[in-house]
Amino acid sequence: MLLLAQNGLRLSDRAQAKIRSILEERGETDAAVRLFAQRASDGAIELGLAFDRRRDDDVVVPAEGVTVLADAQTLAIARDRVIDYETQGFTFAKDSACEARLFTE
Repeated sequence: MLLLAQNGLRLSDRAQAKIRSILEERGETDAAVRLFAQRASDGAIELGLAFDRRRDDDVVVPAEGVTVLADAQTLAIARDRVIDYETQGFTFAKDSACEARLFTE
């Protein structure tokens, strides 16, 4: 599992492999995957991934053959999440190990 950001966002090996595979199938050598957040009809905030190009305000995270793009607000929303890939698609689960961290002053 690869740590993407200091806020605890992680990318699983399965997700990384799937993203690379899709990019190779599309022949997109210079594309990246964008992590985005959007509000659902019930008001909840949902995370998603899309293939995209870099924008001026992006945080760019190279991840062993995969470039992940996100804006600062999305990274804050994705705090302590694990981007994974399962048979139903990409998932964005809260990492319970991150929730259990102890912070001392």
